Amino acid sequence: MKFIKYFYIFFLLTSPLISFGEDACRFNKRYETYNSKSDFYIAEIDDFFTAILLDDIDKVKYLIFRVGLSPNTFNKHGNPALVFSIREGSNKVTSFLLDYKDTDLEVQNIYGENPLMWAAYLGKLDIVKKLVDIKKVNVNKVGWSPIHYAASTGQNEIAEYLLVNGANPDSKSPNETTPMMLAARHGYIQIVRYLLNAGADISARNQQGMTAIDFASKASQKEISDGLSSRWRKLYGESYKPLTN
Repeated sequence: MKFIKYFYIFFLLTSPLISFGEDACRFNKRYETYNSKSDFYIAEIDDFFTAILLDDIDKVKYLIFRVGLSPNTFNKHGNPALVFSIREGSNKVTSFLLDYKDTDLEVQNIYGENPLMWAAYLGKLDIVKKLVDIKKVNVNKVGWSPIHYAASTGQNEIAEYLLVNGANPDSKSPNETTPMMLAARHGYIQIVRYLLNAGADISARNQQGMTAIDFASKASQKEISDGLSSRWRKLYGESYKPLTN
């Protein structure tokens, strides 16, 4: 169930967006190459991620400063240390990695997820603000982006914050799904409002030809569907024609 929760966003749509098997295969080769080129054994990397999971900051520092592990080390599941620590709620390790000079703050796991995306997804506003305000990471990203992740889980404050700080309200996933489509599907009306105020295009369609109105309608989100349909009539002078199967 934990796996399903963590990768829920990737199953929101009807078609697969990423070839997980191919990505995992490529990562496994990189992981093995990383270890074969170093003096480290996989056991030490496993110890590193166990320490992160337990939020054992002393062990993490020991493995970085004394053993020589990189703060950007990946585990065998394709997650770099910072993404993993944010995902697992290891606050002391996360704080350390955010401030450590050699940490890549925009590192991505094998699914293309970076630290800001996970912080947005989990509603960790303090981490989001630190990454954006202090560390100056990019709020936008090709493909799935932080604003998608905030919109998909109803993180109102984070969605508003990202938009105020330059997030593209029409950011498109690999199959051209927008944040407003995700918010509309799940009934997050406040995020829909934030996106509209930021200039989101209600006429945008994904590769299945669906607009945010279609997403809302198919998910029985009547208030959002009616509101967006009313806006459509005002903008285009005609009633919205829903997608037909």
